[in-house]
Amino acid sequence: MGIDQCILWPHAVDRKGYGKRNYKGSMWFAHRAAWDEKIGPIPAGLCVLHICDNPKCINVNHLFLGTQKTNLIDMERKGRRAKGIKINHSNLSEMDIINIRIAYMPYKRGSSQYALAKQYGVSRSTIGDIVTNRTWNHVWVGIRPI
Repeated sequence: MGIDQCILWPHAVDRKGYGKRNYKGSMWFAHRAAWDEKIGPIPAGLCVLHICDNPKCINVNHLFLGTQKTNLIDMERKGRRAKGIKINHSNLSEMDIINIRIAYMPYKRGSSQYALAKQYGVSRSTIGDIVTNRTWNHVWVGIRPI
């Protein structure tokens, strides 16, 4: 098996597909245990990330250290970060977001954030985050600003 190939964890995995194993007296993710065994201790606050994006892979040549922020940037760059309706707890659809933004438009004396929150069954702060593009910023109404 070459360094370019994934080495797959053959035992128990969690619901996201990451290998789990008993290591040093507690349960570890298999890729973290592999790093600790072959490379050395993982510094506090760092994650062991996969270059190959295969959660079962324990090939240390496919792993690298990074912060949680590094992990989020890597996920975004690779198109793996959940957005909008792909988030399990989302109560709104992308069409709801478009309708909320169109209905709000305060310069056209549209609906209030409170009225929209009641209509869509969410909090006023959720509506505020939607209309200011703090959330659902991948959904656009009209021309996307440059």
